[in-house]
Amino acid sequence: VFGTVADLPADFYLDTVQLVFQEYALARGALTWEGEKVEPAAIRGTALLTVEGERDDICSIGQTMAAHDLTPGIRPYLKQHHMQAGVGHYGVFSGRRWHDDIYPIVRDMIYQMEARGALGVASGQSAPVGAAVMPIERTPGDGMR
Repeated sequence: VFGTVADLPADFYLDTVQLVFQEYALARGALTWEGEKVEPAAIRGTALLTVEGERDDICSIGQTMAAHDLTPGIRPYLKQHHMQAGVGHYGVFSGRRWHDDIYPIVRDMIYQMEARGALGVASGQSAPVGAAVMPIERTPGDGMR
């Protein structure tokens, strides 16, 4: 499990930036994984939260929101988008804006979907292979650790 971008192998990170953000392979339907076409339209039984930074130099405004159109199998009321003013690509997931503004949105959406059972993962069970799960410790005051 990778905790930060710094934990990723450089080749994987650079390939991902090129394929997803520069060549738009996912949006064009040209992205493959281990020889199989990636089909975002096949995603069901989960929620979708997209987040982007106003000053992002890797992913332009609106690019992550395109995931909403690529995933018609996710019910509209389970989709949410947040554009954070004043941050770049790395500020979306680090620093004060992450801690004060973005993390609470991520945390609250996870809690809401967990309470609805909308994530398709019962409490205490493992997520299906390939599912993105962000472990969050619930602490008094809901501070992130």
